[in-house]
Amino acid sequence: AVLPTNQKTQLLTRACRSVFGFSQNPSFWVGAREQARTVLDRFALQVFWFHTSRLSISDAVTKFPNAGAEFWVQRRGPEQAASERGMDWHFDKDEDLLDQADLTVMPCVGTVTYFSSQGAPLVVLSEPRLNG
Repeated sequence: AVLPTNQKTQLLTRACRSVFGFSQNPSFWVGAREQARTVLDRFALQVFWFHTSRLSISDAVTKFPNAGAEFWVQRRGPEQAASERGMDWHFDKDEDLLDQADLTVMPCVGTVTYFSSQGAPLVVLSEPRLNG
């Protein structure tokens, strides 16, 4: 598995805090064939290649020009109002494709990484529904 050492975890945690503090939670994208520009890009690509290799889909994935990794940073803490700490129920999908073409396309692989010993539970469903 791509599990960071304590030193790497600290570096990634600082990068996450910096990104979140600067930008307030946009998502970021790094293409599978791109060079990583940041430590978070590099980590996202390591996770991407680990899972595509583990699932034996690395060769197939590289044939798609839009293959890559999306990531974002969430921070929740007692300094926030309780109403701001939660996250709305959602499922991962290509938001731009949904907005532009009314198509729902979900990722082949999804992961969640916590850089602390605390975090909200993750619920994974096999068949999300848009309506009802």
